[in-house]
Amino acid sequence: MAIDPLTKQEFSPSRANQLFANRRNQISYNNKKQSEKRKQKASIDAILSKNRDILLEALDGKNEIIIPEQVLISSGLVPKYHTHSIKIENKVCPSIYEIILQKQDNGTIKIIRDGKY
Repeated sequence: MAIDPLTKQEFSPSRANQLFANRRNQISYNNKKQSEKRKQKASIDAILSKNRDILLEALDGKNEIIIPEQVLISSGLVPKYHTHSIKIENKVCPSIYEIILQKQDNGTIKIIRDGKY
């Protein structure tokens, strides 16, 4: 006998590795887990999405631009939120999805679409 993780009911498994009483319970259980995971990440994902939108708007179809950092921040960019980092010219640059932010010495940021550096 086994206990179904979703319903907590006892059932007789037909396979040695069967965890759920039926396929519907398995799908419901996994959907519930993923829904909880999405809820936990929602606030951060929203910031990342907004950051990406701001950067794409600043790029305006170009592959690379240089813009004052303060302009991006006043547009609502939250610089501490990024998806990964890439090393360019011995500098570690934050990236938001396919967009790289390379800080310049004069208070500007070079925004580069990944693959164009």
